Amino acid sequence: MRFLLASIVADREIDFDNVSDYVSELEHLDSKGPAYVGANGGRLIKTHEPFNPLYRKAIYLVRNVNDVIFSEYNYFFLTRDSHIEFSDFFYLFRNGKRTDTALGNDT
Repeated sequence: MRFLLASIVADREIDFDNVSDYVSELEHLDSKGPAYVGANGGRLIKTHEPFNPLYRKAIYLVRNVNDVIFSEYNYFFLTRDSHIEFSDFFYLFRNGKRTDTALGNDT
């Protein structure tokens, strides 16, 4: 989604090297604020934080949970040595447990 949004506001091709110039990550903002500020003062900021009602003007995009769980399951295996069946992974995910912590692999 961030590549799509960056492509809308940028006047150049977007890739991994420059996407953050247009869609800042909330967790990486510094005192200067977001890299891109639109003509109307709007900003594109990406985060994995839950909805926050303190942001009075925001467009809140949410991924389909089916996409999220399969993406996280695949990412888990790319970054961990342990194996877990999808049904067990789903149970942990559905109950809001961090999978790596629940399996004793918190890093």
